[in-house]
Amino acid sequence: MPHEHDLRIRIQPGPALRTLLDDLGGSPTALIENIAARYRETCLQELPDITDAEFALFCDLLQATVRDPLTIAALDHELEDGLRQGLAEDFGVDGAALLARCRSWRYAQKLAVTHAVERRLAS
Repeated sequence: MPHEHDLRIRIQPGPALRTLLDDLGGSPTALIENIAARYRETCLQELPDITDAEFALFCDLLQATVRDPLTIAALDHELEDGLRQGLAEDFGVDGAALLARCRSWRYAQKLAVTHAVERRLAS
């Protein structure tokens, strides 16, 4: 694995990054670093309180799911589908209460849960 100072990444900006670069200008590297820092801080600040069992349920639920912005926004619908398949019983959680809480979450909270799941799945 390269040392941190040796890391170089080449990217081809897609539409979202191009729009940000056009809107904000400046160095692409600085912009991407700023976006990453904001994303990380958002995920740390917005992670809702969930039990270990609820987190395990979300890991199971999201492991084979495309985790794009639309899916993250619809996390409560994904959860509802999983609960119909018996995930609450499998993980020993109160599915109705978890679903009610998930429905009340803002997008940033759903993003934070999804990010935590992605970190767990990557480890």
